[in-house]
Amino acid sequence: MKIKIADIMIKAMSQTLADGDTVLHGLGSPLPALAMHLAKASHAPALVFFPVSEGLDPDTDRYRLRFSSADPDHFIGAKAVIELIETFDL
Repeated sequence: MKIKIADIMIKAMSQTLADGDTVLHGLGSPLPALAMHLAKASHAPALVFFPVSEGLDPDTDRYRLRFSSADPDHFIGAKAVIELIETFDL
């Protein structure tokens, strides 16, 4: 299997995230989303993840990338739903 630049970027981004960090990504951000899931699965289980779809900390076992990062399927397994505008006050 050939390693792609995107794989390196995902790993590099995930390594900047620490356990207990709270992170948010915007629209059209599949690489940061994958980096957040990799961090949570590998070294930062207490990382809190806000995807732009407004589902707070979705279940990493049930989360799947969709065509749009604002897809309502990203609510599946989320602990809460928070409107994007409210995240800027956190």
